[in-house]
Amino acid sequence: MELLIEHEQILPTAPREIFEGESAGDYKRKWTSTFDLVFLIIMILILISNCVITSLIIPQLWKEWKFWLKQMIIFSIMSVALFIGGLICGHFCNIDKNGYIVTNKSSRFKVNYTRKLQHFVAHLLPVTFSGVLQTQIIIPETLNLAWSYWFVLLVFLLLIKPIRERIRFMMLQFHSLDRPEDRPHTLFWIVVGNKLPGVLLTVFFRWLYPFTGQQRDLAYIFIFITSIGDGLAEPVGIYFGKHRYKTRGLCNNTLYERSYEGSACVFISSIVFTSTFWYAFTLPTQFWIAIIILPILMSFAEALSPHSCDTPFLHSVGGLTLFIISHINIQWI
Repeated sequence: MELLIEHEQILPTAPREIFEGESAGDYKRKWTSTFDLVFLIIMILILISNCVITSLIIPQLWKEWKFWLKQMIIFSIMSVALFIGGLICGHFCNIDKNGYIVTNKSSRFKVNYTRKLQHFVAHLLPVTFSGVLQTQIIIPETLNLAWSYWFVLLVFLLLIKPIRERIRFMMLQFHSLDRPEDRPHTLFWIVVGNKLPGVLLTVFFRWLYPFTGQQRDLAYIFIFITSIGDGLAEPVGIYFGKHRYKTRGLCNNTLYERSYEGSACVFISSIVFTSTFWYAFTLPTQFWIAIIILPILMSFAEALSPHSCDTPFLHSVGGLTLFIISHINIQWI
């Protein structure tokens, strides 16, 4: 669980405390001077890259309707998940004159809960749908995932300021992830702090494992730990977290508070999902080494990761640890 408790500014002022549910800023700035414009440019560049690679490597993919139908299904599920989260937020929270949620530290309901819904769906959809609607042609999984994650990110792109403030459906979706303490950088933290690095690391390890002779399904372990274990850490910490510890933000002196109860979700999920995908290990010794080491390392990664940057830390630690363990060739005597 993350809780902003101290903020050091350039000018010597009293420490600023912002608790869960309290707004850290607003959206008054023109969207062209914010991350919204950068996000649009990034998405255009990724789209161009995907199109060029597809045309060069497998041009017949443009005519495979099943492949594009799958992308639209992924896009639709992601959109519905955000919409449901937004409806929940709208039911429990007040809305200001500009359409944004109003909460404070005493509010019983916080966006921190529905924000994790998109966390689950965004990370799990592309990999779990990778084998759905098989086509007549063989599609490299890296290209398959590149397109699927682009459609996931497209859902977030439609939530930039000029769109959400004009279309109520988009604003409702934005409600489900607009954690007030992240304002006015909500999309920046979600996209740059989590989604983009998470996507790159997922695609990389899903390519690396089979390339080096290991099972691709090893990647499911750290993907599920991040999506479900880390996803549950915040709401569990809010409700049950009694034992706190502090960690810093990314590239600043801001301090955030987390709970051991929340971090325990990562530890337990590491055991559960390592056991679930036991078949991905070549040798029994690899599995037992992973079941002993991985929960500890993943828990430390979650505890030490900067605010809103859990995903790249968990993916990196989990992916590299499993890669090393999968190359340990020790058998029972």
